[in-house]
Amino acid sequence: MNENEKKEVAKSLKIIIVSIFCLTGIIWYYIHDSNQLKKEARNTKGVIVETFSGPRGDNLVRFEFYANNIKYISSDGYSIRDDEFNLGDTCFVEYAKTNPKNCHLVRITINGNKVIKIQKLNPQKEDSIFYPPNLKYLNRKDSINK
Repeated sequence: MNENEKKEVAKSLKIIIVSIFCLTGIIWYYIHDSNQLKKEARNTKGVIVETFSGPRGDNLVRFEFYANNIKYISSDGYSIRDDEFNLGDTCFVEYAKTNPKNCHLVRITINGNKVIKIQKLNPQKEDSIFYPPNLKYLNRKDSINK
């Protein structure tokens, strides 16, 4: 084997090792997130604020929720055929206690299809304004127990 062939083999070997290392990191990341969500699962309500298409043509819904008095914005996929919701509807979110960015929408099975669990927004007048929840009011201590 001449010197050029040795360099090519070494270069190919380096590329293979780096690729394996990166692939292992990606797999570990997804397994870690999945396990963290199973171990530290918390549930809350959120609000659907937008629908959009992802880079591969995926149908995505953007939602907002509060955890530890901090507002988080995330997105999740949905089925145009099965899911029925409107902007402003309440959705149910499952998130990891120590990492609320690790979250997804709660789904339920209806007629064999998994759909996003939604609480429909009461019909509003066209001129009404939607306000986020008043966290101070929702998280206050009950004065009766004092």
